[in-house]
Amino acid sequence: MNMKKNSFVFGMALLAIFNILGKVFGAIYRIPLAKFLGPEGMGVYQLIFTIFALILTLTTTGIPVAVSKLTAEFDVSKKASSKTLLLTANIFVLSISLIACLAVFLFADKFATFQGYPDAYFCYYAILPAILLSGLISVFRGYFQGKLKMFPTAFSILVEQVVKLVMGLFLIKKLAYRGINYATFGALLGISASELVAFIVIFTIFLFSHKEKEKLKSKFEMGFKSIFKLLLKTSFPVTVSGIILPLSSVIQSFLVVKILSKQMDISVATGLLGIESGVVAPLLNFPVAIAIALSTSLMPTLTSLIAKRETDKVEKTILKAHKIVLSVSLVSAVCFAVFAGQIVDILFSKTLNVENFLIAVKLVSLSSINIVFLSLIQVETGILHAIGNMKFPAISLAIGTVVKLTLSAILLSLPSINIMGIIIAEIIAFLLIFILDYYMVKKYTKFRIFSVYKSVVIQAALIALISFISNKMFIEIFSEKIAFMLAGGIVVLIYIISYYLMFIREKRTSVLVMKELKN
Repeated sequence: MNMKKNSFVFGMALLAIFNILGKVFGAIYRIPLAKFLGPEGMGVYQLIFTIFALILTLTTTGIPVAVSKLTAEFDVSKKASSKTLLLTANIFVLSISLIACLAVFLFADKFATFQGYPDAYFCYYAILPAILLSGLISVFRGYFQGKLKMFPTAFSILVEQVVKLVMGLFLIKKLAYRGINYATFGALLGISASELVAFIVIFTIFLFSHKEKEKLKSKFEMGFKSIFKLLLKTSFPVTVSGIILPLSSVIQSFLVVKILSKQMDISVATGLLGIESGVVAPLLNFPVAIAIALSTSLMPTLTSLIAKRETDKVEKTILKAHKIVLSVSLVSAVCFAVFAGQIVDILFSKTLNVENFLIAVKLVSLSSINIVFLSLIQVETGILHAIGNMKFPAISLAIGTVVKLTLSAILLSLPSINIMGIIIAEIIAFLLIFILDYYMVKKYTKFRIFSVYKSVVIQAALIALISFISNKMFIEIFSEKIAFMLAGGIVVLIYIISYYLMFIREKRTSVLVMKELKN
């Protein structure tokens, strides 16, 4: 496969690698963070981080996607300057961020009092720089993605996580002697430090990047005002989608504790929620990160091809994207199902008792299928955004969320199912969202999912069989951890070979056939 720097496959691979590395550093950071802050400090940290995450949803969800899409369009159509778009988006995001900063600054004491920690009000001040900078960083990332340059985004994500790890722990240690609240202040200030460095990095890359020659502003069809309206129109549905997910998580957590506390002690119910949200969800995020990276790279690529009216390349790119994401997600789902016990044991054996460990293993095994549905949803969303249908992914997500919450409430109330009901509800909801999105993609394109599923299903079935047999065999000889590493190594080798046969050799064969036909 020709991995050109402007190909969406190269961009996907780059983003996926750096995203996963970033998540690894993030996971590493959580371990000493919990150790130094303790349960109470982590509680304060999470309360303040929730407010920060909500603000990030408004500033870093819809605008970067809109900037990426419109940059790709403008570079082809020449209707407007992508530099003017960048300036417009930065002004808009900076305005929202300043308002958010002012609100946090003025009402920090009220937020802290409402949350039950009035003495921790000053911790809110630590995230003010992060609020201001995170939106600007996301705009520059969207701009580079629209230019099909994924390195600035990928590198800045990694830098952000590394700096947060280093500076966060450094500041915690320096301030811990003054008490939990000051240690928490140091952890949150580490986030602001990471955003500052990430902004410096991506802005420096922007300054030193190749300066493209654009036409004079007077020759463009669209000016600042028109671009601003288009930016709002394009970003709004994506922002709404971004709000739905954290909102549904809050409602779902309320449902879990409220319903399960009728069947068991509230501390046990809260613990089950912690396993689902703190163990299962983060594990699934690792393979899904690859699909997110593919969608991020795919959207501007398709937007550019659509603007150029290169229909054949659009169809081939969509086909290739589905084949890659199905291959990765199916194999990942198989591995999570087969190795669930060993994965949970390696990562969480020291923090879970025997009963909770068994529950976590069951949840990971069952939820592994969601890796496939979530990954496909990311791809369908990227395609729909590229073809200009920004609203439908938000609509399908809203429908799926209602179904998920309704089913969760019903299934949680059944003692024989309890916390497993969350996973069952999510499987049904994510499948529904994928079907709705796929139907809309099929309506606009010639793509059919059945054109790619055969080869990847065979690949996944082969790896499922090999992983299961090799794991059982090695467990009889070695410890479970060593068996996992050995069987995992075999799986990786088999996957590389099958990937080569499915993608690289297949493409080379088709190229040779075309040459023969021409001759």
